[in-house]
Amino acid sequence: MKKSLKPVAASTPPRLALIASALGLILAPGLAQAQRPLGIDVSSYQGSGVNWSGISFGWAKATEGTYFIDGDFVINENNAKAAGTLIGAYHFARPDLDSPGAEASYFWNQAGGYIKNDGKSAMPALDFETFNGVVGAGSYSAWANAWCDAIVNNANGNGVKVRPVLYCSTCQACNFDGSVGQWIPWIANPSGESAQSGSPWGSTPCPSCGSGIWGSGAWDFWQYGGSSIDLDVFNGTTSDMIATLGIGSGGTSQTSYSAFVGPIIANSDGRLEMFGVGANSDIWHNYQSAPNSGWNGWIDMANGNSIAGPAVGRDKDGRLELFASTGSGKVWHNFQTIGGGGAWNGWGNQAGPSVTNLVALSNADGRLEVFGIGNNGDVWHEWQTAVNGAWTTSWSDITGQQIKAGMVGIANKDGRLEIFGQGQNGHVWHNWQTSPGQVFNGWADMGSASAGLNSHLAIAKNADGTLELFGVDSGGNVWHNYQTTPGGAWNGFIGFGGQSGIQPGFAVGINPDGRLEMFGVGSNGNTYHVWQDQPGSRWHSWSNLGGSSEPAITLGNNKNGELQVFVIGTGTKDVWSIYQSSPGGSWGSWFDLGGNGTKFFYGQ
Repeated sequence: MKKSLKPVAASTPPRLALIASALGLILAPGLAQAQRPLGIDVSSYQGSGVNWSGISFGWAKATEGTYFIDGDFVINENNAKAAGTLIGAYHFARPDLDSPGAEASYFWNQAGGYIKNDGKSAMPALDFETFNGVVGAGSYSAWANAWCDAIVNNANGNGVKVRPVLYCSTCQACNFDGSVGQWIPWIANPSGESAQSGSPWGSTPCPSCGSGIWGSGAWDFWQYGGSSIDLDVFNGTTSDMIATLGIGSGGTSQTSYSAFVGPIIANSDGRLEMFGVGANSDIWHNYQSAPNSGWNGWIDMANGNSIAGPAVGRDKDGRLELFASTGSGKVWHNFQTIGGGGAWNGWGNQAGPSVTNLVALSNADGRLEVFGIGNNGDVWHEWQTAVNGAWTTSWSDITGQQIKAGMVGIANKDGRLEIFGQGQNGHVWHNWQTSPGQVFNGWADMGSASAGLNSHLAIAKNADGTLELFGVDSGGNVWHNYQTTPGGAWNGFIGFGGQSGIQPGFAVGINPDGRLEMFGVGSNGNTYHVWQDQPGSRWHSWSNLGGSSEPAITLGNNKNGELQVFVIGTGTKDVWSIYQSSPGGSWGSWFDLGGNGTKFFYGQ
């Protein structure tokens, strides 16, 4: 994008009229239908006559610093959408001149109206090419993160979920650290390699500069060439591109709606990674070799004497952090050295009481917090003292109620953490932060189902932000309770109906369009599922997915939004999996992932 860099003082940039025949050669129909979808990025440098026909995606410049508004931004947005192009707005950063907050506000005031759930809008992008100093932040990474966070918050205020795109060149990536791995990577390197088979990291004067920020050699978007217009390509299929880049109904991005139940999580590049305790009592892990792809195979992480029920969270910089209880109840901790699937640092003892039934949650500011049930029945917790940072030196006791195994937790729409568990009187109790990242309110009794509930609960968040809690009674009947408003009062437990014999160890996930979907193992060993017909609406009838498994389900969303479910098979005790054939769609067939004797949850 360097040719579109504007002078420090606001001015009308030069305009170059595009020759229609030249653009037709650059974006020939044959190329537009290739496996990797092609796109462009434009500014007023190209003028208002851009031909968007046949272009899959693009970005139009909106602003630069706090002094320049692109005069062709609106017409580029409107023309691109009229042509069916998924189009986003980008901001040219001037970290040497302004604070990230000031530039985010300037950009949002101009482009915010075009960042919406209309099925035609792409994720906003930050074009980072100027590295002449930083105003209002401690580093270039901190500046970029603060700008992106501000855009996320502005979008959330309008009911729009976004994950901004970060543009930089292969050589400039050295100015960033792993904390920017949380944003979608758009890498510039006009190397002359094929857009359909090459890589921005494949032929570069800086082969190791920043290539590990998003995972070794990883990229989503590549600015691969261009003279009169910049040419871009997505690393995947058209459906994958829409899932990554589209906002709202136009996309199924993992940043729209996703959930992870059990010891499974997505790396910052979208690859799922799951953890379990093997037959030798070590922690084992398995991960996808690429997003939405096959699995690498189980690897022993060599932490002996572990008991089932590890917990995993992801730092704001994209690094995974893993927690495991040992037979003595002590908690051990391991973390990736860089985000995106990097090497693991090694196990260390998290000093504290003996706790089990671990739950890892993310605070609103990105700090991780871990909960567990102590020998005294109280819930104990510890937390990071800074984002991506160190942990408290001791655990704290959340007194007031002794909780049975099966505790769950989640973040409210406003970011306040809330935990749920069955108390000694058989009722469900809950406790919540009084404000995001702050102290807990104190335990409150939520009652129970008329038939009583098993202590193993499930929790999910609806598309509108209301929490919904699930439990099963002794007959395997499902009951649920939900907030009447996000973060507000609870409705009370009501019977779910439709299927009996569901065993404890069920799980509730979310489709990328916001519809909850529940999975449970019946008394016959088959896995059953039921889903909302529309986000937050009535539930469909139960359906049988087959299989033969124990009642312990873990699940998560692939990068493209597809739900994937994992169970422990009967017999060999291997991990078996099944996933949607399309985001929110029908289901494929069960397949064996190995892992003889793996256990996911405490009490297995």
